Amino acid sequence: MTLAELLDESKLVPVSVLGDLEIEITGIQHDSRLVESGDLFVCCVGKKTDGHLFLTEADKRGAVAVVASKEIDIEETLGCKALVLVEDTSSVLATLAASFYRHPSKNMAVIGITGTNGKTSTGYLIKGMYEVMGLRTGMITNVAHYIHGENLLETKNTVPDAVSRQKLMAKMVHNGTEALVMEASSHELDSGKCDEVDFDIAVFTNLSRDHLDVHGSEEEYRNAKLKLFSRMVDPTRHRKVVNIDDENAPLFIAQGNKDVPVVTFAMEDKKADVHPLQFDLSLFETQVLVDTPKGILEISSGLLGRQNIYNILAAVAVGIAVGAPLEDIVRGIEEVDVVPGRCELIDEEQTYGVVVDYANTPAGLSRLLDNVRELNPKRDPLDILDDMLAGIGWTMQDYLKHQADDYHPPLPNGHRVFFQDIRRVAVRSAVAMGEEGDIVVVTGKGHETYDTVGETTEFFDDREECREALQYVDELHRASEYPW
Repeated sequence: MTLAELLDESKLVPVSVLGDLEIEITGIQHDSRLVESGDLFVCCVGKKTDGHLFLTEADKRGAVAVVASKEIDIEETLGCKALVLVEDTSSVLATLAASFYRHPSKNMAVIGITGTNGKTSTGYLIKGMYEVMGLRTGMITNVAHYIHGENLLETKNTVPDAVSRQKLMAKMVHNGTEALVMEASSHELDSGKCDEVDFDIAVFTNLSRDHLDVHGSEEEYRNAKLKLFSRMVDPTRHRKVVNIDDENAPLFIAQGNKDVPVVTFAMEDKKADVHPLQFDLSLFETQVLVDTPKGILEISSGLLGRQNIYNILAAVAVGIAVGAPLEDIVRGIEEVDVVPGRCELIDEEQTYGVVVDYANTPAGLSRLLDNVRELNPKRDPLDILDDMLAGIGWTMQDYLKHQADDYHPPLPNGHRVFFQDIRRVAVRSAVAMGEEGDIVVVTGKGHETYDTVGETTEFFDDREECREALQYVDELHRASEYPW
């Protein structure tokens, strides 16, 4: 594709254009470190960096043209043959990328999921359902990217930017993908990473205080998520799926065209289109009887906890929205045994439960412990943690910020606090403390397979550490260096 063809396809109206518009463009990049020969380099201006400062590096790596918002003398470059001057480079990045890759999202059914919690798990459930429906289904989540089926894409960055997102989707289309499930976080929606993605279905899971360090206020955070629903404008093609237990539900339903069909779900509000008639939670299984406009579904899932009932209901609601056969909805959901690092049960036939989760904020940890509490462990993990922290005069925030090794003697209630800055030791210690009927909860990293200490990053997987510890739990109990 030539630069002239790209500008024409994108319908971009530049401030000015200099140089050879017939230069062949073989790729697009805004990160100078990733530029390859033949690329168009877009000088994006962010909060911390200015792409114009890295034009020299991009030029050395083979960029043949540049999009900028500042005057540049391309005659001083080694290989750049053309300059496209625009008012705002960041705002045109997604448009250029989508045009270069021929708008791949228009060739798939795209389901976007937004909300504070449950996006990843809901994504896995919807993907499972669509696959059972016979559709090759890709997925882009914070955990993994799939072309379709079990075809996992290796990637260093699980939150693709506007360019890599279009490239990922183009690869999916090339490989026959027919549907795509995509997380749409507030940051991704607000920063333009999801611009030029042609969503067909918008799903809202829930909204709570989060990411205020990024958005500044709850209103800005909510407004970022509302952007996904504002795209639901075509009643013949678009669908809205909304959790009406959440107080913000009316705002999401009101976005876009009011004539776009809405399918609601809830646990508490029995007026929802999709809601549970009854459910049973245990350490090894979640059973739920779901009422829908098309009939009653009986679902048995390996995903644990109350939050996963919401995720299951969201997936069922999507199935109802697209007219999926009820048996496909049930089978697709039941085939998802685990979501990596999301309340993931580690089972080595031990007499107590071990759960690994990504929760890494005070609110997230409290929510996780509430879910675990409903699984009826012998000892209540929330009471234990609350008592431990209160016993030493700490809040949950103090607990999460604590870094140094520290060991406190038994508290008056008999509980102990043991801090360890070597994560491997901490995880194995926790697993070794487990007793019959307990649930050991390991949080903070979930699906992540690395640990960074200072400037050093090495392979580390909480789940593998738990499995290893369970194999040698008797030896760990006898290890004299542990304080219990």
